[in-house]
Amino acid sequence: MNTKNDDQLMEALELYLKDNTYNYAVMIDGPWGCGKSYFLEKKFIPKLKEDKRKYVYISFYGMNSLTELNKQIYLQNYLGNDEVELKSKLFGFGSSLVFDLMELKGVDTEKINTVKDLVKSKIPIQKNTVLIFDDLERALISANELLGFINGFVEHQHLKTIVICNEQELEDSQDNIELKYLIAAKDTISFTKAISDDDLFNGFGRYPKSGTEKKDASKEIISIDELKNRVNKLFDEKTGYKKIKEKVIGNTFYYSCDLESACESILDSLNTNEDSNNKEIEDFVNLMKTHLPKFCDILMQSQHTNLRTFQFYLSKMIQFYYVLKEINNSHADAIFEENIQFALQESIRYKSDIQNLNSLDFIQLDIADYIAGRTSISLDFVNDLIKKYELLKSEDMISQNLTIIYNWCDYNTKKISKAFDNLKSNYFQIDHIHYRRLLSTLAMIEHLGIIDVVRIDDFLESINCVLHSQENAKNILYELKYTVLELQIEKEIYQRYINKLSHPNNIEVVNPLQMWVNDQFSCTSVQNSLSVYDYVYLNDEITNKIIQKIQEINDGLSIWKLYSIFDYLFIENHNVWNNSINVEKNLQSIDHLIKQVNQYINNNQTIDKVIWYSLNKLVIRLENIKKN
Repeated sequence: MNTKNDDQLMEALELYLKDNTYNYAVMIDGPWGCGKSYFLEKKFIPKLKEDKRKYVYISFYGMNSLTELNKQIYLQNYLGNDEVELKSKLFGFGSSLVFDLMELKGVDTEKINTVKDLVKSKIPIQKNTVLIFDDLERALISANELLGFINGFVEHQHLKTIVICNEQELEDSQDNIELKYLIAAKDTISFTKAISDDDLFNGFGRYPKSGTEKKDASKEIISIDELKNRVNKLFDEKTGYKKIKEKVIGNTFYYSCDLESACESILDSLNTNEDSNNKEIEDFVNLMKTHLPKFCDILMQSQHTNLRTFQFYLSKMIQFYYVLKEINNSHADAIFEENIQFALQESIRYKSDIQNLNSLDFIQLDIADYIAGRTSISLDFVNDLIKKYELLKSEDMISQNLTIIYNWCDYNTKKISKAFDNLKSNYFQIDHIHYRRLLSTLAMIEHLGIIDVVRIDDFLESINCVLHSQENAKNILYELKYTVLELQIEKEIYQRYINKLSHPNNIEVVNPLQMWVNDQFSCTSVQNSLSVYDYVYLNDEITNKIIQKIQEINDGLSIWKLYSIFDYLFIENHNVWNNSINVEKNLQSIDHLIKQVNQYINNNQTIDKVIWYSLNKLVIRLENIKKN
């Protein structure tokens, strides 16, 4: 294998550009994320610019038409690289923007069909232009066709051409291609000339022409020559790539970057970002550089040297760093420093879709959630981390038992049960920042039968008292509702927990609809003294009382009070009804109320016009509540 690092590859490419012995292209091969495109963008292309050598850079990513590809090449050659930045990869702009740019150049874009020919005739590609084609394996056109297309520039226009590819992925996509063809040769598929050669599947699962009997392919006699012809046709595509590559590609260089240099270069590029806060970025980069050798060790040991994963990791950590600096807390700095390497390991696991089977502490669990996108970075998130960090460092009884519950897979039923009982006995010492993870973990533990439902429900009753004694009870409940769980059974159990915690113990829920019926309602009482819970506010009994009350009222104000109650219950406090088991019951009763009100309006011809107007507005509002 002709392996090259950055310096060696640069030297090899410079020699290629000087080589005029015969016409050939070169290929740069390497796995995804190894830094091939980064090398070209940051090192090779700047060298071309320095030498004042023109280049055309095209990504094959998603390319599905040779006509479009040809157009993009000549358009980029015409527009120049200053107007079409490398990083945008012209194809990604779409033709509309390309033609907008051409219009600025004075080209008549109304004659779109003649533009390409105009460009080719008026502005030919100069002989010293370097063509660079990236992502060969990501095209929607076959590699054989693309290499044949590229050969036209290499052999006939004598242009220096560089092809970037992940050949392993290309080979994987062609594995079992013959079997795929055979499977495709079903008698339920009509093969046309546009799809395959007319003779390829002749008598082999093709629909007969109109008015003829369909042949039984399984009984048709096939000659030896026909069989050989079919084998050649089926096996030609995979072997054809090797043949055409041998003709077009003179040298293949396998790219292997200097990992530490590449990572350092990525970090240095952060300092050149014009939108960045220079001091904070500089401090961040310097801090990360002190861990650079360890980063490379982690990437190598994980057999995951994908630079895009490292960039993903940096994007997560720099946001984390910004928020930590806003807080300006010594524990915040310690949390960042102590978890720098763990966060990289977690990024690799996330990108590789590997589950972390290690025991994690409070901080690591939350950081893993952040890396995986299950939670977002915020001041509240970091403040909770600081509280957990302080608790973790204190090594008190609560933190020890929480650790056992969170990492229950590492223990046995007896140990877990004892830890749970300790938490249950000291429930008042558990900070609400632990509720979300504790409850989600208990959902799995209950599902597996490690702790029975009765004991968990008793525990929920206990923390219910603590929860609703806090001023921010609603905010805590809101956060608890938005917890990501994988198994449906866990989601159902967790929802039961939320329902139990949604209502304060020993507190009767005040129903403003009942208050309206009893003439005890005032607009200010709803705003100032009533709390909205996941509760059945409207049922058939109350609906009938509302209708009876409507028939008795003689002013519009009473209707507008009722309107404001529904607004307060179901519009202003809509978050209460997310994942609610009672929302359907309320909506069914609202639907019943709409029908009853409409029936009253339609059957009462003498109704006061103001009341009639107010009731119609109420119905419209109720309909909107149903829809939303």
